[in-house]
Amino acid sequence: TVVLEHFMTDTARYADYIFPATTQLEHWDLMDSWGQTYVNLNQPAIAPVGEAKSNTEFFRLLAKEMGYTEDYLYESDLEIIQQTLKSDHEYLKGITFESLKKTGWADLNIPRPWMPHIEGNFGTASGKCEFYNASINPPLPEYNPVLHSEEEMADYPLKLLAIKSTKTFLNSSHANVDQLRKKEGSPMLDMHQSDAKLRNLADGDEVKAYNKNGRVLIKLRISEKVRKGVVCMPQGFWPSLVNGNSSANALTNDLLTDMGDGAALQEARVEVVKV
Repeated sequence: TVVLEHFMTDTARYADYIFPATTQLEHWDLMDSWGQTYVNLNQPAIAPVGEAKSNTEFFRLLAKEMGYTEDYLYESDLEIIQQTLKSDHEYLKGITFESLKKTGWADLNIPRPWMPHIEGNFGTASGKCEFYNASINPPLPEYNPVLHSEEEMADYPLKLLAIKSTKTFLNSSHANVDQLRKKEGSPMLDMHQSDAKLRNLADGDEVKAYNKNGRVLIKLRISEKVRKGVVCMPQGFWPSLVNGNSSANALTNDLLTDMGDGAALQEARVEVVKV
């Protein structure tokens, strides 16, 4: 397992080899934006520190060591950016490498107002947004619950939801920043009052949520936001920075969904006891 990183993350701790990666201050990059219509040119402010390499440079060096000779494998970051901006796509009309070097950013050349699907234009056979697709089986998404044995249901009667509910983290990014961790507070396990009463648990109790995969030590919060039989904890906290050195990942299963091969991480079941 090889990791390219800026610092020692929890993921990097599992790696056999860790290589230093450059930050945005040290390499060329071309970026678009989620939810925006801008393209941005990232120019390096300083040379790479120490032996740090950009991800692309790492793979150029790896390609050389492995004996690959295809020219495109050795294009520099700058060459990749320049080639990309030579596109004749209408959205990039008037936007060049030279212009971005001067301004740093540019608004894409798109129609105003921009309503690309006002007449359909979806990548489907009909050109429409299809909720029902006869070409796949099943034509409509359906829920097929994971089958648990009676013993499993008795041992782990609560369905666990692990959701993106943190306000200051982006998935697990920034979850190591002290001021953001302080603002976010400790992770909480939400539980319905009836389930808490059944287990003699009170709001604010330190509890252990566990199953055959692992366990998480966490503080309990009695909440009407979850239904009876369901508990909920947030994603994103680093195991090394929370009580018990364990997060929701210790409880979820490595199942894949039957449509799209996504992570079926909401199919875990747990029991909760007071610590």
